[in-house]
Order: sequence, then C-alpha cells, then structure tokens
Amino acid sequence: MKPHLELLAPAKINLFLELDSKRPDGFHELETVMVCVNLCDRLNFVVRDDHEIHLSVGEGSLGVLPPVNDNLVTKALRLLQQRYSVSQGMNVCLTKRIPSQAGLGGASSDAATALAAANKLWGICLPLDELAKIGAELGSDVPFFIYGGTARCTGRGEKVNPIESLMSYPVLIAKPPVGLSTPEVFQYCEIPESKSSSEPLLSAILRRNNGAVRRGMLNRLQPAANKVTEWIQKLSYLFERLGCVSHQLSGSGSCYFGLFHNWNLLRSAAGRLLQRSPNLALYSCQAIGPLAQNCPGFLGKAMPAIEHGDSS
Repeated sequence: MKPHLELLAPAKINLFLELDSKRPDGFHELETVMVCVNLCDRLNFVVRDDHEIHLSVGEGSLGVLPPVNDNLVTKALRLLQQRYSVSQGMNVCLTKRIPSQAGLGGASSDAATALAAANKLWGICLPLDELAKIGAELGSDVPFFIYGGTARCTGRGEKVNPIESLMSYPVLIAKPPVGLSTPEVFQYCEIPESKSSSEPLLSAILRRNNGAVRRGMLNRLQPAANKVTEWIQKLSYLFERLGCVSHQLSGSGSCYFGLFHNWNLLRSAAGRLLQRSPNLALYSCQAIGPLAQNCPGFLGKAMPAIEHGDSS
C-alpha cells in the first residue's frame, strides 16, 4: 500500500479582530485572536509515483470547490514540490464541511493540512516554524492553521503566538444563505483612532469572567460587513436575544457565532434561532487544541452539528 494519511482541517472563529494602518503590500496591520473549532473538512492523501497532483471532491461535500489550479490545496502541494525538488505527486480527496466565504478559514486550513501531510509523506520533515513561513506565501491565515489551537496573530495575520489555554465556552455558528468576499468587506472598513488590545479578552477567558469576555470581544470588520449585507445586522439582533455570553461576526463573514454558558442553553438557542430564521445552517462546536485534529481519538469523529432545521 502506498503511503497515505487522513487528516481533519478545522475551522476557526475570531474572538478579536482589530485593524491598524494599511501596509505597502495592500494588507492591513491587524491583531486577532483565533480559535480552532471542531467543524472540519476531511482530507485523504495518497502518494503518487509520478509528479502529478490530483484533487477530487469527497461524497457529500458542501458547495463547489474552486478550479483545481486555483485551489489552495493544489497550490500548497506544488509549492512544496518545486521548492524541495520532490519527484513524487499526490492524490487528494477533499470532503468539504466548512462553508466558503464564511470567515471560518476553510481554504486556509485545507492548505495548511496539505502542507503538513506532504511534509510527512514526502519526507521533507520541516519544523513547524519553517512550514508556517511557507504557509504565509499562500495566505495570511495559513500559518495559524499550521500551529492550530488558539493563538494571537499579528502583522497581516501571519505572525502567530500560540496560547496554551483552551476556551471552554460552547460555540454556535450560524451561516446565512449568502457568502461575503473578504476584499469587498475590507473596502468598507474604517481604521479606529484608538486601537483596542486583545489582552483584556484573553485574561477574561482564562478567568471565565463572562462580563469581561463580552466587553473584550471585538471584530472591527463587522460594521463593514453590515454595509455589504443586511444579514449581519439581522443575526446580531437574533443572537442578542438568545442569552449567550457574547456574539459577533467571524473574520470578514458571513458566519456569525455566539458563545454560550453550557450545551443545554446552546441547544435551546439553536431551536429558537431556526424558528425565527429556518434558512440558516447552524453548527454547534467546541474549541480544540493544536494536535486534536491529528489524534486517533478525534480523527473520524463527526462534529456535533445542527444544520438546516435539524435541531435534534
């Protein structure tokens, strides 16, 4: 049997996202706190004897993938091939569960997972920091997913400072029937005169101080996303009435999430949310650590999900 791996690529949520000045490369300086959650894509990798990269879509995948040459998984594998003169290729089967244009980082997570898999299967054996540098060439969020878990990220998002503590709040993610383009949302963003810091939020999460968590959470892109679609304001209104600890947009959207005191409250809130807006896709999640997606006990587990009216 040829060398192979099956890995899960987790989604992320942004508990904090502050913007600073625009950089010469067109990106913004930012500070963000990202958390991996157990809403995951599944990727199967099998080494080929030739140099070809073949990407296929798994049964039951969500949505439509970009063309093969534009997919970040393909780009990641070809980048490693070229840089390290790898003579082998790869068959990849990608089963999408993370919605696209949702602010959950699915494409970046898939790319990071592809880099990690090829690094092992092709025998390149780069350390994480070197793999993260390569990931930064593919996208700002890719280095975060190389490390996984929870991290405070700066620069354009590529400078990753892992955080050991694991957020204990259950998370309810709502995906409206629209996606949002990150460049379009950034067109409407405004840089604050006074920049906020993530430190109070990180301290509040450690102490599980609900009031301080609510005060500390921030997404500077949410007002911009409000200008692109009315769904963000609608979801903010609905989540405010669900009794959650706090709620906000993830990344540039369109997914919106709330943190809850416990799972019973989350399940009750999910049912109420679907009664008010049955065309939402809902996902109940929990934070996962940096190695969880590669542990035998986690691999293969279905994430707890409430989708398209199924609140059981």
